[in-house]
Amino acid sequence: VATAITVPVGVFGAWVAIERLWFHDLPYESHLLLNTARGLMAVLVVAALGGIHILRSARRAAEAEITVRQILESAPDAMIIGDQGGRIVQVNAQAEKLFGYSRTELVGKQVESLMPGRFRDKHLSHRLRYSAAPRTRPMGIGLYLLGLHKNGSEIPVEVSLGPLQRRDGNFVIAGIRDVTERKKAEQALRESEERYRSLVIATSQIIWTTNPEGEMLEPFRSWQEFTGQSAEEARGRGWLNAIHPNDRERVWKTCDEAERTGVAIQSEYQLRRHDGVYRHLSCRAVPVRINGGSIREWVGACTDVTEQIILAAQLRQSQKMDAIGQLAGGVAHDFNNRLGVIMGYTDLVMEALAPGHKSREQLEQVYKAAESAASLTSQLMAFSRKQVVAPKILNLNAVVSDTDKMLRRLIREDVHLVTVLSPSLGNVKADPGQIEQILMNLAVNARDAMPHGGKLTLETRSVGLDHEYANTHAAVPPGDYVLLAVTDSGTGMDEATKAHIFEPFFTTKEMGRGTGLGLATVYGIVKQCGGFIWVYSEPGQGTTFKIYFPRVHESAKEAAAAPHTPIAQQGTETVLVVEDEVALRELACEFLQLSGFVPLEARTPVEAIQIAERHKGPIHLVLTDVVMPGMGGRELAGKVKQQRPKIKVLYMSGYPDQAIFQHGVLERGVAFLPKPFSRYDLVRIVREILDRAVDS
Repeated sequence: VATAITVPVGVFGAWVAIERLWFHDLPYESHLLLNTARGLMAVLVVAALGGIHILRSARRAAEAEITVRQILESAPDAMIIGDQGGRIVQVNAQAEKLFGYSRTELVGKQVESLMPGRFRDKHLSHRLRYSAAPRTRPMGIGLYLLGLHKNGSEIPVEVSLGPLQRRDGNFVIAGIRDVTERKKAEQALRESEERYRSLVIATSQIIWTTNPEGEMLEPFRSWQEFTGQSAEEARGRGWLNAIHPNDRERVWKTCDEAERTGVAIQSEYQLRRHDGVYRHLSCRAVPVRINGGSIREWVGACTDVTEQIILAAQLRQSQKMDAIGQLAGGVAHDFNNRLGVIMGYTDLVMEALAPGHKSREQLEQVYKAAESAASLTSQLMAFSRKQVVAPKILNLNAVVSDTDKMLRRLIREDVHLVTVLSPSLGNVKADPGQIEQILMNLAVNARDAMPHGGKLTLETRSVGLDHEYANTHAAVPPGDYVLLAVTDSGTGMDEATKAHIFEPFFTTKEMGRGTGLGLATVYGIVKQCGGFIWVYSEPGQGTTFKIYFPRVHESAKEAAAAPHTPIAQQGTETVLVVEDEVALRELACEFLQLSGFVPLEARTPVEAIQIAERHKGPIHLVLTDVVMPGMGGRELAGKVKQQRPKIKVLYMSGYPDQAIFQHGVLERGVAFLPKPFSRYDLVRIVREILDRAVDS
């Protein structure tokens, strides 16, 4: 009999031990199945205990009682035996530990006293119904029941019941398991899952999972919302249909490679958004493994990096244009020096020839060609933002209206010019001549893009650009701007052409129909004004240039014309000429000498300092280049003034004054002569400086 009882009880104990060791971390649904299985085990135990009633002899009954006590004490869970009235008659040590009472305190208590008061009446009615038809079963299947500790705390428990027949009557045996730790673990798991779901919903990333073979099982909401795919469309390999066709094969090869190697995936591809637009995404996926072994699934997150890619491209373009601008400015500076020599000596030779002389007419053509080259140099200076400008507060509507007739002469009769001017336009600070140059260059470009006629629209309006716009456009601070938009209905451009249109000498026109400096000049002027320019175009869809000038809140004022005082073109003063370009230095000296001045020639700043020290007579003015090897003109002027405090200074450079002042090479207000210059320009400004009452 003992064996018949011990075997099922031992199996029950072993099952409980295995469950605690191996199955404690299974999901909640799995525990329901285990609870049912354990309940069936309890049935075996309770049935075994119930078999005691077949013992007829007192000796065997006594042995059975001993066996029951041993079984109860060896059980891993709390065990309580109660009579038909619900009074506790026997408990084991685990019951003492679970409820905090001693065995003596427990025996004789009503079982309802071991549960919270709010459940006692309900339990009493259940107990009475159970007594009428006792059977072995779990109590409260799928629910956590609550026990009451001696200290008043509530204990989550699982309970299995079974009838027990003994020689002294019918009883009920209950197996009670403390599930506090399991409940905490399940609560922690639920909270973790809830945090994960909240994170997936809150994040701007697109979350997805696939099985080891790359098949999507249950698409996340973020994937469906972004792509517009339904769950059914995305399942399996359907998610690949949202990948751009050019990237699809590469993405699948990446998945295959990851499946073989088990290494995390990092890739970029284009994903179709719900509106049909493809966006650039950066994706990373990691494998989720089973106990560190085989891969159970892949979990990935994708970030939309389209704006970052656009900003990076804009930054690269801006840096490239800056580099080209520096190069263009340097070329223009050197070119100005050469042009100065050509134009200067041509002018001198023409002065020596009688009017109508054949050679004079030829030299005039040379001079005109040099002037044309100087115009190109001016455009290069505009592109490199080193052009001489005279900015003032103005209204773009006035400039557009003033240039209307001129623009109509530039374009053909089959091009319809339309102006849409905002009546409440803000003011900007710019050189009116430069704004006119922008309009003319863009109008000529638009005309050439419409060989069979079309429509050219000039539009102005005040706009406010917010942080969102600034975040998607490189180097654009948020604020108030005035927009000048120039739109044509011409042939348009592809992306490859748009990437180069602002570069100097880039042109799509046939040979001889353009210098390639028109849009480069526009770009430079806009940047010099502190604005920025964007182009929108597609082949066959026309082109729009949008130029944003910073809005100023000053009123436009008409500048009073300065009184013109004739300046004498002669002099007898001594001028120290410092220029490292030999031909230009000699030309300046000849200009001065022909006008009666006494030039002193210095090849270097060091030589100029020596001449200033040794020359016995007065030196009234030093004419110096700004940028020279070894020492700049500003430093030279300071050293010469130490020796001759009353000497006056005139700076000259192939870089215009705005660039010189902007970069801190010279202080504003000093006398400056841009190259190339004519004899008249040089003598006029020298005479003007010498006649000033205050030293410069």
